[in-house]
Amino acid sequence: MILGHRAAFVLFVAVLFCVSCSREARKPVHPARGKVATKKGAALEGVLVILTPVGNAASETDWPHGFPRATTDKDGAFVLTTYESGDGIPVGEYAVTLLWTPKMERERAAPDKFGGRYADPKKPTWKVKIVEGENELPTFTVAP
Repeated sequence: MILGHRAAFVLFVAVLFCVSCSREARKPVHPARGKVATKKGAALEGVLVILTPVGNAASETDWPHGFPRATTDKDGAFVLTTYESGDGIPVGEYAVTLLWTPKMERERAAPDKFGGRYADPKKPTWKVKIVEGENELPTFTVAP
């Protein structure tokens, strides 16, 4: 029975160590929100917004949870997520990419309704700078 207590203690310490390591690897995040709309002002629901870091921080290995992202709601609004839903995004400069596929067809590799016009982070239509504190991004105006 003593071995059982020791094993449980070792397991507890290992889990605690792993949790603290994963938390330390996280960069501080700051709230960021925005909108996607057409040139005529119509809101677009279901647009996937991805912010890719510009420069040296763009390596996906530096972002184990994926690049900051969000999906627009019925009003075209979005709140960015890096680690947990709506938590925000680290300070830095980002290329903004947009993909718009029907909600039910995302798993089936449906074509982008924008035809890929806004999908290349190496040739972005928009760049944004995230600062400490609240970030209200400009409306990303698109031609659907």
